[in-house]
Amino acid sequence: MSAHSITLRSDNPPMVVEFELPPGSHARIGSAEDAEIRLPLAGMAAHACRLGRLADGRIYLADPSGGNQRFIGLPAAIPLPPYQFVAFQPEAEAAPAVTPAAVRSSTPRPRERERTGMPLSTVITAAASLVVGLAAAGVLVYLQRAEPSKFTLVSAERGDGFGALPQTFPSEVGKEPGAPEPEAFPSDPEIEFFLEHHGLARVMIVTYDEKGKDIAANNAAVISSDGFVATSMDITKTGVKATIFTGEGKWHTTTRPAITDPDSNVALFKFDVHGLEYFELGDSSTMDTNSPGLIMDVPGRLSSDVWQRRMEERWVGSSNAAGSLPNGGVYLSFPIGRSPSGFGSPVLDRNLRLVGLVGYIPLGMRSPSSDQCMPVEVVRELLKRYHKSPPEPVALQDLGKKADEAFLADPDAKVFYELADTKQWAKAMNLGADLTRKYPQSPELHVGLGNLMASTGDGVEAERILRGGLAISPDHPRLCIQLGNALEMQGKFEDSRVWWTKAAAHESTRPNAWCLLSLSHLQYGNARDAIQPLEQLRKCDRATFGRLIGYLQAKRNRGPGETAVLSHFGELDGKAR
Repeated sequence: MSAHSITLRSDNPPMVVEFELPPGSHARIGSAEDAEIRLPLAGMAAHACRLGRLADGRIYLADPSGGNQRFIGLPAAIPLPPYQFVAFQPEAEAAPAVTPAAVRSSTPRPRERERTGMPLSTVITAAASLVVGLAAAGVLVYLQRAEPSKFTLVSAERGDGFGALPQTFPSEVGKEPGAPEPEAFPSDPEIEFFLEHHGLARVMIVTYDEKGKDIAANNAAVISSDGFVATSMDITKTGVKATIFTGEGKWHTTTRPAITDPDSNVALFKFDVHGLEYFELGDSSTMDTNSPGLIMDVPGRLSSDVWQRRMEERWVGSSNAAGSLPNGGVYLSFPIGRSPSGFGSPVLDRNLRLVGLVGYIPLGMRSPSSDQCMPVEVVRELLKRYHKSPPEPVALQDLGKKADEAFLADPDAKVFYELADTKQWAKAMNLGADLTRKYPQSPELHVGLGNLMASTGDGVEAERILRGGLAISPDHPRLCIQLGNALEMQGKFEDSRVWWTKAAAHESTRPNAWCLLSLSHLQYGNARDAIQPLEQLRKCDRATFGRLIGYLQAKRNRGPGETAVLSHFGELDGKAR
């Protein structure tokens, strides 16, 4: 072997691959025909990774495209899911190494010599050499007999100051005859059938503080159809509100406080929604070394969207350190693939039941080589705690009131309104953008911004801002009125009347919504439909009612509906006299 030779070795399946990797070169490893190092193994990606050597001799591992490079020292574990290889540099030999097919080189075919008779001395010499060779081969086979082996994986990335913890990957070479084979992964059809019905149970959860600013985002697992969602996260960031995105364009919100377990950094949220896809809970005690695990780090419906990993030996740290680790260091541990899995990602067993969540582990405690996962039993305990004492949700309106108080107390709020009143639109918009970042949950700020955009003639942007405010405070009357105005600007007359009707229902003694409804019916709809809002307007603002009736009386070409309105209120006035 040369100084540039690399050997890849796997114990399951038994395989040794030797190739040259000169300085300045790289090779893609995978099952595809065009992969420089082709490993046609079931379940392996077409291009699983890239292995390269820089001009200065350093070896790196990267994505197939060359991204996310990280330097490795040999020997090193090379994860090629669902398989685990070890790369090492064999000692150089005097004889040249056999070049594998992956290097795409060939040697000249030797020319065939003329056949001649073999002298007797040559035959005797050859026979003696054969006997000696067989004896030597037997000795060599004995010396190279299969022995249980372990390879220590040492991280090459220590930028966070983490001292790498030794992790071992047991080999099956030399295992006792008759030992059971590792349990197989589910087949691709099994996985895809499962994902078709449960794939959206892996969700993204975002939490917010009292000002409405997002403070954390994690993967999570839906564990019941009626809205229980579990994740592993920094539990100091559960916030006062949480939303989940199901992957099908739907968001759900809860203000019910999360149930948390500080020892394991696992949080349980309850959303008031039904009909969600969910994972069935399994039993983490069934997972042992080499047990197949499936990690759902990304949403999807294909088997390739699920990362297949074999579980490592359980590692709980030393007796002194274990107590300081989340959950006392009791984990399910899986080798990292191309990159670490996101915190809270669901971990499934061979039967596609939830057995854990990729754990949130503080920087400095994380393993650089493993996804350490919290067992599902922690989630079961949180469910028991929830059912024993369910927390009450915080009203969204209460959150909005707190944000309004903070916004109105800010001196910039007064400046914003002054700029808007004096039609300094550009300055008001810039200041409004800054205020939105500070007080995104303030309904009053949304009213001001919506009114500002409507004043500039941008009904579409005004609608977007006002709908955002109504997501915070669904029954806010002025938000409803302003949204109706923005919709009317766009010619959406029926939609505008829906929001004015809602505003009137919440402020029946105020004239604004009744007046807008009356005018909309008289100008853009059926005039007879204006009678009901006009009657309400007549009760709470007789002067405005009189101006609208005067407008109808002065109109020369009145339609039948307008005439009916005047007749109706003429009769009422006659009865009143």
